[in-house]
Amino acid sequence: MDFTTIISAADTAARLRAAAPLVLLDCRFDLADPGAGEAAWRAGHIPGALHADLDRDLSAPVTPAT
Repeated sequence: MDFTTIISAADTAARLRAAAPLVLLDCRFDLADPGAGEAAWRAGHIPGALHADLDRDLSAPVTPAT
C-alpha cells in the first residue's frame, strides 16, 4: 500500500525551496506533559515550522457536552 500523506525529508526540503509557500506544523504533544510539545519545538524544529498545540490550536473548547 502506498501512502501519500507522508513525504521524505528530501521532498520536504525541495518543496520548502519551491516558489509556492509550504506551511509545516509541528504537532508534537505528550498527554502527560501538555507543555512538552512546545518545549521540544522551541528546542529544535525544521526552519520555518510553526508549533500547533493539541489543546489550544487543534481541539474545540471543553464543554459539558464533550
